[in-house]
Amino acid sequence: MNGNALDDAGDTAVAGQLVALLNADGSAVLDDSGNAIVTRTDDEGTYIFMQVPDGEYRVGFEVLDDKRFVAQGVDADADGRSDDPNASDVDDTSAPLTVPVGSEDVSVQATSIFMVAQGEIVRDVDAGVFEFNGGNEAPDATDDAVTTGE
Repeated sequence: MNGNALDDAGDTAVAGQLVALLNADGSAVLDDSGNAIVTRTDDEGTYIFMQVPDGEYRVGFEVLDDKRFVAQGVDADADGRSDDPNASDVDDTSAPLTVPVGSEDVSVQATSIFMVAQGEIVRDVDAGVFEFNGGNEAPDATDDAVTTGE
């Protein structure tokens, strides 16, 4: 973390953040036992869902008390491209969704809808987040950038 609210050299990843696979309507995708399909990010902030059938999905990232999501499409690494893998995919303008995980409900912020085709590997659905330590609701030089996903 280097305090510029951008995904660049020196930033850290969010490890252990819950990530949920969601249907296009925002409801949790359920496994054969009726449990929500969820995973957690690893030490590098990456996650994986295996054997996802064809369809339209969203990904929900756990809402963390001390972090805020970078606005969707924001050029998170300041390379001038808002459509690259470093741009946040989270729709931060919509209300958080609730995903049942075990005996508790977890609040997640979801991405826009994306398609998965048979055999396709989708590697760029991610969330840009920043440490909320600047006292306002926008990422700025007083905050620290961290990343989740990819």
